[in-house]
Amino acid sequence: FYFGTSPMLRVIARIILAVSFIVSIVVIVAALLSLGLRDPVAWAAVAAALAVITSVISSWVSQKALELQQDAQKPYPYPSVDVTSRYGLVQLRVTNYGGSAAHEISIKWDKPLLNSREEPIRFTSQEGAPEIPVLMPNESISILIDGSLQLFQKYQDMNFTGRVEFMDASKGRRGHPFYLSIEKYRKAL
Repeated sequence: FYFGTSPMLRVIARIILAVSFIVSIVVIVAALLSLGLRDPVAWAAVAAALAVITSVISSWVSQKALELQQDAQKPYPYPSVDVTSRYGLVQLRVTNYGGSAAHEISIKWDKPLLNSREEPIRFTSQEGAPEIPVLMPNESISILIDGSLQLFQKYQDMNFTGRVEFMDASKGRRGHPFYLSIEKYRKAL
């Protein structure tokens, strides 16, 4: 059976399967204890309960495989630092690693990412607007942070955390935390 992609529906599916498994175990124990080992009715109940247990295990595995496949199709934008595509420059790059488009992507910084002139790095100049309108699967966009020399001379701590927020194709609001470190490039060539 199919329960959709909602986290609540997934929990309901797991609860139904777990209850079915537990009830089947109870039926086996009750049949053997109340009717005895020599009663053919007890063995018929045990066989029926074992068939249900087999079905529950199969359904559990199928549901998990379906959930993994559905999760792979969700958008997953994630920020990173790019120092290789432009010599001497540090860029902020956001890439959609998911299997569908991410819409209205915004980056919420715990500590703002600033350039050497102490200007915040944003993909748009409008405050409150989504920074990136849309990113297709495996598509990325980058923006200049600063020259590497100026940036590393200005700031001692270049580790950042925050949250990426976006909408999926069904207009559901999604988000996940991120960790971004520029420190590993401080002494790199």
